Amino acid sequence: SHSYEEFSDLYEHLSKQHKQEKKCTWMIRIQNVMKNQWMPKLEAESEALQVNITTCVEAACAKEALQQKPTITKEE
Repeated sequence: SHSYEEFSDLYEHLSKQHKQEKKCTWMIRIQNVMKNQWMPKLEAESEALQVNITTCVEAACAKEALQQKPTITKEE
């Protein structure tokens, strides 16, 4: 199960790091759910969301890697 903060942080990260991938339907869906004040429905869908979020991240990273060197998160 995932907390609101986990999804919020992940979405924010994806939005900043992979702007071209913002159209990903699952990312849009997460954003819409978050706008609706974290509906309990998302808890039941978290497993499917996790899989599809991972797919979005992998696709975004792969696309970015082809265009430029991978970005390193600033956490030191």
